[in-house]
Amino acid sequence: MSQIERATLEKPTPLNRAICILNEFLYDPKTYSDNDFYFRKGICKVLAEEYLPLVRLAQGLIGVRNIHLLSNSNPGPDAKISFWWRKVAPVQITCANEDYDRALMREQMLSGKSVLPQQKRKRDKVTGSIVTEGDGTFALSADVQFRIDRIFKAITSKECNYYTSTEILIVQESPFGYKYLQESHLHEQVCQLVLKRDSQYKQIYVNYGDRLKRVK
Repeated sequence: MSQIERATLEKPTPLNRAICILNEFLYDPKTYSDNDFYFRKGICKVLAEEYLPLVRLAQGLIGVRNIHLLSNSNPGPDAKISFWWRKVAPVQITCANEDYDRALMREQMLSGKSVLPQQKRKRDKVTGSIVTEGDGTFALSADVQFRIDRIFKAITSKECNYYTSTEILIVQESPFGYKYLQESHLHEQVCQLVLKRDSQYKQIYVNYGDRLKRVK
């Protein structure tokens, strides 16, 4: 089986078929190798950072007819969700947990090295190797605040670059299944921050791994 092409993801696709496409990406290592996945090579970046949150969002809504991404050249929203009973909803998609440090961490994972997410990484300009800083220890409260800050930053960044008529914003974030994240009411704190300010988006969601939560 060959990897799916972006042109296919840009065609209106029924939700059940979109789920199948996503599952093939997540559970078919022959087609989508660990190397392609961790390095976000080619279509894997699109599937992981755009299509996954779009599908999870659509699964959490009622009456979805089909979904599709928009082209890279589109200056507005990233995707659209069509409903059986109302108009199309333009969607903006962003990832709070993906940055240069995260890309370096994935590269370390692929090489078989032990990884501590709380460490900082940089690439040595001379050798090209990844240099890790810090021992990986952290205060739980600091990690909670770090996650809150990056989610809020991702949302406000899209607010500053809002495209007219875009209805929904979805933020992809790491899972929050750890007990200390739940007991600290991570999502509730995000909601409190976001709802203190006016937003042009009618709906805002955060997808924590595979767990969709509504902010607004």
